[in-house]
Amino acid sequence: MNTATPCAPLLSVRNICKRYGDRVALQGASFDLWPGEVLAVVGESGSGKSTLLNAIAARIAPDEGTVLFRQRSGELQDCVRHDRSPAAPARPHRLGLCAPERC
Repeated sequence: MNTATPCAPLLSVRNICKRYGDRVALQGASFDLWPGEVLAVVGESGSGKSTLLNAIAARIAPDEGTVLFRQRSGELQDCVRHDRSPAAPARPHRLGLCAPERC
């Protein structure tokens, strides 16, 4: 989706789901991140925090959902590629994920 929207959040995550076989690692995660906001992802061990961040950073491909990133131009970039082929890697983009021990 590439539409210029000046009032769009910087990052919009909708209904991200990830399954590993019968195991649901993440279901229905949604949020918006607006300019100037700080967002913390917290939860118990095994609750899907790393899965969510890896899906947003395109390290893993979610099974469902969208991640829209507003570029400097104002264009919204869909950062998730829903190619259901297990051999298809997630599409790289400019979002990053920094492990706390490396920041």
